[in-house]
Amino acid sequence: MALKGQDWLGMIGMVLVLLGSGCSLEKTLTIADGSYTIQRSGGAGEYVPGPFIERLEVDRALGVVIFYSRKREPLRIPFDGRNRKEWPAGCPGNLYSQRMEIFDLLVDEESEAILGLSNPVLIRNCPETPYQLVLREDGEIGGPLSACSFPVECLFFLSSQEVENHSYQNLELLV
Repeated sequence: MALKGQDWLGMIGMVLVLLGSGCSLEKTLTIADGSYTIQRSGGAGEYVPGPFIERLEVDRALGVVIFYSRKREPLRIPFDGRNRKEWPAGCPGNLYSQRMEIFDLLVDEESEAILGLSNPVLIRNCPETPYQLVLREDGEIGGPLSACSFPVECLFFLSSQEVENHSYQNLELLV
């Protein structure tokens, strides 16, 4: 079934009205302040880099990401947020129109050795839910399913609130 000239004009008009009213065809996924727990899913990259990391906290006001482990003092790493124009697009469910925020973590030699990454980035992963962050080495980001372009080594973090809402997380502790 082919669209007629009037149908095309109607569709173009609808898009212009939506764009003019503040609707965007592009969604931005930002990194929010808060606590995030490492996701133990059995997936690739689960244990690298830095297998000791249990959780992290993002404090945008102070400009730091704080990493927590069992045996070390908290590691505070400053970050530099990338310009929104540089955020990669991803997730096919929304025609690659979800832009993912990126923090470049500013590491020194000591924190680089602890994290196991020389140029680490923290990325707000897509899709929109579950709310997930990815810690990985900088490089090509964005793709059909995740901010982690395999075989790049990544650690995935879920919002601590989301972890508390999933009862299966408690089963892992029993095993």
